Amino acid sequence: MTKNFSYFMAKYLSTVFNSIISKPIVTPKCMHMLLKSKYSSNVEDCYNNDDDHQERDDSEQKQQRLLKIAIIGVPNAGKSSLINSIVQRNICPFSCKVHTTRSSARAVESIGDTQLVFLDTPGLVDSTEIKKYNLEKTFANDSTNAIDEADVIGVVHDVSNRYTRNYLDPKVLRLLHLYSTKDSFLVLNKIDLLKSKKQLLDLARLLTCDKNGTFNIPDQYIMTSEENIDHKYLKNQERMLEKKVKHSCGWDKFQDVFMVSAALNHGSSNIKVSFLKKLELLITITVFTKL
Repeated sequence: MTKNFSYFMAKYLSTVFNSIISKPIVTPKCMHMLLKSKYSSNVEDCYNNDDDHQERDDSEQKQQRLLKIAIIGVPNAGKSSLINSIVQRNICPFSCKVHTTRSSARAVESIGDTQLVFLDTPGLVDSTEIKKYNLEKTFANDSTNAIDEADVIGVVHDVSNRYTRNYLDPKVLRLLHLYSTKDSFLVLNKIDLLKSKKQLLDLARLLTCDKNGTFNIPDQYIMTSEENIDHKYLKNQERMLEKKVKHSCGWDKFQDVFMVSAALNHGSSNIKVSFLKKLELLITITVFTKL
């Protein structure tokens, strides 16, 4: 009897020991929940707290939205003034003097769970101008680097200059051709200096090759009544671009055209509103796609 009892007891203890080793009483997940709930005596609270935290993390990840916008243009077009007008703060240096912006800068506009990052760049110049005005060598690459980082390209064009307002600068067109796969928009700046309101629509049609019908005009001015390049083929590409740019005065792939006066804060808020709406639409489409 004693022998049988010892046999069964040994077998029982062996079974219990093996079950403890193979299936720990407190799993890592349970331990995490216990530590997180500060040893709450209510087990259901532990699971609820963990589930709530997980849902909150997932919700925060879904709500994080970021859009980077590179602002390019020729010197004194009003790029820095435009960015300051949009974010309502004087972050980027500006003045009437040409080449006030000597290096890239950025301004961040946070609206709820959305961040718009505006990348300010020095005016586009060629190698001759860099030598002539003794400019930093970074002038040649700052705009390209900003476009590489950005999601969208914004071109600022000065409509007050009667000598250059009827065509986009060849240096601007070159970059648009090199990065033709990226979304872009046109900003007609200094519209307060135009005497004729009719010129705005004519310029918008001309600079978009009459392909864009979406013109964002401030109420005050409404008329009543580089993808990566293989250096082996760089010269050939440049020749092809020169031919395209030579026979072009505008760009037909602008998604939007904004008419603003950055100095007077007219119309610049339309840019911010437009991007916020597009981000909302993008998030909605993404959610429906996942469903």
